[in-house]
Amino acid sequence: MLTVLVGGKTNNVKPFIVDLKQRPQNEVIETETFQNEDGTVWVKCNVNYHPSRRLSYVHLVDVHGEVLSIPMLDLIYVEIEKGTKILTGRTQDIFA
Repeated sequence: MLTVLVGGKTNNVKPFIVDLKQRPQNEVIETETFQNEDGTVWVKCNVNYHPSRRLSYVHLVDVHGEVLSIPMLDLIYVEIEKGTKILTGRTQDIFA
């Protein structure tokens, strides 16, 4: 298990923690938030890191029922509104 301590302005710390939680290789166990008198926000997270979870597969089905599987590293899957989803990650073209 790793302990991550992040400090800064709220508008910088919060997106970082959200990104940390969205990555499949990170399992955030618990978080503790506290604030200094100067307004600095600190977040302490206990994280289990699973590097084997970096590889995910995206399966696309065409109109004929054929399945196309795309291996992706560091896949992030977000539903930004009902029915609208974004998938982002890295893939490699071995022939490039």
